[in-house]
Amino acid sequence: MSEEKLDLILEELNEIAKWTKFQSLDKLHDILSKVLKSENEKIAYELSDGVRTTRDIAKEIGLNSKSTIIAYWQKWSKIGIVEESKKFKGRMKHFVSLEEVGIDIPKSKKNENTKNIKSNIEENN
Repeated sequence: MSEEKLDLILEELNEIAKWTKFQSLDKLHDILSKVLKSENEKIAYELSDGVRTTRDIAKEIGLNSKSTIIAYWQKWSKIGIVEESKKFKGRMKHFVSLEEVGIDIPKSKKNENTKNIKSNIEENN
């Protein structure tokens, strides 16, 4: 197959992916709203970027132990709202940002008087 045809196929697949995601946003909003009940869960989900460790996220939330984040990741993985990072084995990446589906991202309890989590994430990427 020629490279031109492959490029056309890739373009079509990207278009299909875009529309599929668009159609799913309302469903994702509902699922995430039901699953992520506490502020800590929302913050932990948003910080699950495939780069941060459970220890990093626990520290950001103000938890003494990473076990809570491990439990979140196990639960979320079963539901399908996170997936394992392709780059860092054992770390989880959220399926979609909360902001993308219209859910507010709470401020980190540890840094309550500083930037919100979204700004913090952008600085680290």
